[in-house]
Amino acid sequence: MNTAKRARQRGFTLVELLVATTAGLIVSAAAFLLARNSAAVFQEETRITAAQMSASLGLQRLASDIGRAGFLSTPNITTDPFVCNESGTWPPLLANLRAVRIGDAGSVVAHGPDLADSTANGFAPDDITIASSVDNSEEFPIRTIQPGGVGKVVFLETNNSQVKRTCREAPLATCLPKFQAIFKPDRIIRIVTPEGNQIFGLSNGVSLTGDQLVLGLQTTPVVPAVGANPKGYRADCWDCKVNAIAVVRYELQSLKGHPTYGPLVAPLAAAGTGDDRRTELTRVELDPQGLPIANTLELVAEFAVDLKFGISFIAPGNNGMTDIPAPLPANPLIYTTPPETLRSVNIRFSTRARAPDRVSDIAGGPDGRRYRFKLGIATNPSYARLRTLYTQVALQNLVKYW
Repeated sequence: MNTAKRARQRGFTLVELLVATTAGLIVSAAAFLLARNSAAVFQEETRITAAQMSASLGLQRLASDIGRAGFLSTPNITTDPFVCNESGTWPPLLANLRAVRIGDAGSVVAHGPDLADSTANGFAPDDITIASSVDNSEEFPIRTIQPGGVGKVVFLETNNSQVKRTCREAPLATCLPKFQAIFKPDRIIRIVTPEGNQIFGLSNGVSLTGDQLVLGLQTTPVVPAVGANPKGYRADCWDCKVNAIAVVRYELQSLKGHPTYGPLVAPLAAAGTGDDRRTELTRVELDPQGLPIANTLELVAEFAVDLKFGISFIAPGNNGMTDIPAPLPANPLIYTTPPETLRSVNIRFSTRARAPDRVSDIAGGPDGRRYRFKLGIATNPSYARLRTLYTQVALQNLVKYW
């Protein structure tokens, strides 16, 4: 009886415990490895999703500005037959005013050291300069143009639908900041006469005197009356209209050390991710000399590594359309075709994942597109995945030309 009772109460043997413990450790290790690999895959996919989103947002912003190119402006100031030519007094930005200007490897020309990784990967990112009325869709009626202290003064009509739409029925005193944002100092001013001629000047800013919106014009360039230039304005320019034109440039560059964006792009793990060599797609407004205006630079897309353009155009007297995609190497016609003949701009834009997650490269596409981006770091893996998006933007504001 006692022997049977002791047999029923016997515990696990040492061998049984060792076997159970070993099996448990194996299962735990497998679960840990699975969780670690899952976390790594999740992090990789999160990074490439961020690259996809950056590429998408950047492309949308760029396409929006390109689609507006030439709006309330001239497609090409040097060939437009309706322009009142005062080129002897035009600053560089105005003398070279184009609705669209694509720079062959323009980002590399301006920011070569920043783009060392891009060029090492066989890229030669372009830049693009766009001129249009970006802040407003109105041409404001002019009451009169009169001599002023440092230039001519434009008095705007205020009792009209254009002003009411801009102000949304608010009083002029409340609405003044909107006009000051539209007619910023040094922005190009375009005056259209009743005959359809276009006169260009530079803004001195806008102010409110009583119930009068007063736009100051700089003394240079000259804004002539018809006696001084056949295409100048008549009398006091009653029934003329005026709007402002901004010129913006998109390009790739590093923002390391920038007073606003520098902290946002500061390296977290430069040795392993190449953060200190990262570049972004930026947008900046240009001054009359063609130089960036302070405090207008915007970060449009992070980790941008390539930007290439193509065009569709129609030659004078030719009803056929010529389409040039965004290849690499690029076709010289992309950079030399007169803007007034353009009908669309083709864009190819690439961003990379923040950190490398591949140990080798794979063949790219026939147009120069790549799928992996080698970072200038001494680690393995050293290849980051790329996201490349394409789109074609119609230039609706240039259709009436030619």
